[in-house]
Amino acid sequence: MDRHDTLNIYESMHSGLGDILEHDESQSHNINKESHLDFSSPDCRYQNPESLSSGGMKHIYKTYDQLCGRQVAMAILKNIRSQQDLEQFTRESTITARLEHPNIMPIYDIGHDDKGEPFFTMPLLTGENLADLIRRESQKKPDSPTIALKNKINMFLKICDAISYAHSRDVIHLDLKPENIQTGSFGELLVCDWGLAHHLDSKQELKKNRVVCGTPGFIAPELKVSKVFDPSPRCDVYSMGVLLKCLISLRGPLDPDFHKDPEHTPGGLLSIINKAMREDPELRYQAVHLLKEDLENWINGFAPSSQAAGQGTVFLLFCKRNLKTIFYCVAFAIILSLTLHYKKQNSHLSQKLYYSLPSSPQPSFENQLQEIFTQHHKLLYNFKTKEAEALLNQALVYHPQNTELLKLSGITHLCNLNFKMAYWKFNELDKEFTHIAQLSQSISEQSELRNIHNLIEIYDFLEGHQQYLAMSNLSFTLKDEMGLNMRKSLLTKLLNRYNNYIEKIEIQDNSISIQGKSPLDNCSPLMLMDLKKVDISKIGTDDINEFIFLSPLEFKINPLTHSRFANDLEDVKHQIIK
Repeated sequence: MDRHDTLNIYESMHSGLGDILEHDESQSHNINKESHLDFSSPDCRYQNPESLSSGGMKHIYKTYDQLCGRQVAMAILKNIRSQQDLEQFTRESTITARLEHPNIMPIYDIGHDDKGEPFFTMPLLTGENLADLIRRESQKKPDSPTIALKNKINMFLKICDAISYAHSRDVIHLDLKPENIQTGSFGELLVCDWGLAHHLDSKQELKKNRVVCGTPGFIAPELKVSKVFDPSPRCDVYSMGVLLKCLISLRGPLDPDFHKDPEHTPGGLLSIINKAMREDPELRYQAVHLLKEDLENWINGFAPSSQAAGQGTVFLLFCKRNLKTIFYCVAFAIILSLTLHYKKQNSHLSQKLYYSLPSSPQPSFENQLQEIFTQHHKLLYNFKTKEAEALLNQALVYHPQNTELLKLSGITHLCNLNFKMAYWKFNELDKEFTHIAQLSQSISEQSELRNIHNLIEIYDFLEGHQQYLAMSNLSFTLKDEMGLNMRKSLLTKLLNRYNNYIEKIEIQDNSISIQGKSPLDNCSPLMLMDLKKVDISKIGTDDINEFIFLSPLEFKINPLTHSRFANDLEDVKHQIIK
């Protein structure tokens, strides 16, 4: 077959396929074929060819396009043995050139070289095809990292997009397999090799002359048994199902174990694969876009149409889709139940404390109050401010207008840093408590305890009402709510404020040294720190009991103080360092 015959066949094929593929006459262009398909001197345009691969019909070369200044891949027909070979090669180049989609291999140029051999050029990809990827993944060791299932599905969805587009142009691929899916180094994925593609508008005589070709295992069953070549999009659906199973199982269709369900594959995904690979085309997905929709539904946590999902499966999928919302709801329910349980326990505790007070036949109101105050003092003495608060709350149920109970309740709320409740209690008292009520309200509106001046005012209020035990409890509570530097600053200010003639205060780690001319009167602020050692040898104290609330520590005191309070020190079992 000489060059003149080849050109005539090529141009007649190009013209015929153009009539088939171009549906919109308004978009047709009157382009001179000789100028559009310039066969004049392609050998001058494409230089330095290097062989890349060789298939059944064509050689693939890497060559340099001087006109565009880039490296391209050039496909050249191996041997033109018959007109059918040329038709198939021409069909591949022309159909591919007219399918413009991001996931379909584009065609740059179509023509004949100086020897009359047809060729077409396309992008030069540096990646691998899907068959290479599957082979590489299957050879990895069990403990080696592999491509995630989600990434495999995303790759397959790109193939679905490409084939759905081709079907919308009435083109069926008919040779879908991993070898014909090219991947790039930067996320590219292209469907290649449209040599067996079929156009649904092909004339009847063209169908009669077609021979069923393809790759064993990927050919739809109806094509192998039918006497008439009459493919439909469902043929590609079958091939897509086989392709997806290859990608998931990392096996080829001729593998003896291919028809077994892949291990660790979700049931919803298996049902999609099995429906796409049904022998009966009527039971398959009737279009690739329906296959894609089912896959997307499964990815998004819904049961695919291919799966006979019961109510239990639907419920589990619902939980999986809304896992974060369910987590927050469960967490809220747990917090709410714990809060209610705490309030109930607190109420029971307050009632128990109230009714456990010693009672006598028809006790007087004064005796009841005295017992409540005694119990409250004992609770504060043991730093049980929560129980003290509960006791007063229960007492106020029966004596809501008692000013002493309201005052003690407000003070106890201060010890618990419950400034909002302290405001409500102090606000019910006379003008003497207006300032502390307003101060409590102001602090309750702050997000953090950062204003030392406000805290000092609270200490002044407690000190003014001789609530030294409450001052110790407040210091004990603040220890867990304030930073170390802020506590040191507050401790220094309070000690100087409530004790006369302090000359020097040194705080290092868990120790403190206080020097001065007058014995310490108020040591309650010391509860702000976790002290292990206290040195008051150069100042002394009038009441060693100020220190019995501190954690086990070492005292360094002067001999006089030791002599005066030896019995007290022995009672509280402190270690004495003379």
